[in-house]
Amino acid sequence: MTLIIALACRDGIIMASDGQATGGSAGGPIRMPIHKIFKINESVLFGAAGSVGVIQRSRDRMYSFSKDLEGDWNYDLMEKIRKSLFSVYKNEIERHRAFYKGTPRENISNAPIADVLLCSFLKKDF
Repeated sequence: MTLIIALACRDGIIMASDGQATGGSAGGPIRMPIHKIFKINESVLFGAAGSVGVIQRSRDRMYSFSKDLEGDWNYDLMEKIRKSLFSVYKNEIERHRAFYKGTPRENISNAPIADVLLCSFLKKDF
């Protein structure tokens, strides 16, 4: 289980998470080090949890928005990001269902999950 936390401080954002990923293999789970927090641009950090593939695809989607995120965050931009990220998760769930079709693991309650945390920092007086 991953915990990602972000704290707004006087001079910026502090963001932290664990650094371990778990992946499945025929021989059982494999644990490996992984980055879960990414600098998207000078004022945006992105944190992701889930399978290694989900984290990587989510990170790549966020990098594709790096220029857009330098401007004002408005509803339309957030909606584009939400749709882009959730398409990653939807594809992962569909892949899970197809792989486990006809088995008890086909049930969505056994599907991989992912969470994201997106932070923007504009210096403010505290």
